Amino acid sequence: MNKRARRLIWMTLLFCVSTLYADGIETYPALKITPDEAEIAVGETVELNALLILDEATSVETTAVWSAQPDTILSVDENGLVIGLAPGKGEVTAVLDTLSASIKIKVKAEKDSTDKDYEYELYVSPYDTVVSAGSQISYEVYYKSDTGEMGDPVNEAVTWTMEGMPVGLLSPDGVLTTDSFGFALIIAELADGKK
Repeated sequence: MNKRARRLIWMTLLFCVSTLYADGIETYPALKITPDEAEIAVGETVELNALLILDEATSVETTAVWSAQPDTILSVDENGLVIGLAPGKGEVTAVLDTLSASIKIKVKAEKDSTDKDYEYELYVSPYDTVVSAGSQISYEVYYKSDTGEMGDPVNEAVTWTMEGMPVGLLSPDGVLTTDSFGFALIIAELADGKK
């Protein structure tokens, strides 16, 4: 066998192997769970679906037998509805005849009242203020939604910093006592790094 023939066989094999492993599925039919990963809080739920994949172009939603391990972290009902029971990592498996699929699910601690179900920014109030030397001003921080609506005041630990000219002393509670003139930017930062 000459060099050209070997190269042609090698390229053909590479093409076949890459086609065979398209979408991570080695053989058809196959079972797949959607979504393919999830993170929920204790007490929250996520609905999983089982898809029977017949070939590269055809998949249908199907019923499956669901199970969850460890059952102390999460549970799943007969319809694929998963509920977080305790913080940790678990695995949910769907079985249909001889086919099976599994996904990992992370369960985090209970959602607290400061968790937001939308994207948000922080808003420092007052926003743009002129004060004279020797004055004192108290800053507060609020949630501002991605639609621009002002939300609730932040009631978690805030780290206050000042950038720009040293116009005075900024306390850990967000109170600025000015002692000179200048411009400064007051920044509030939450523990998760949100500014």
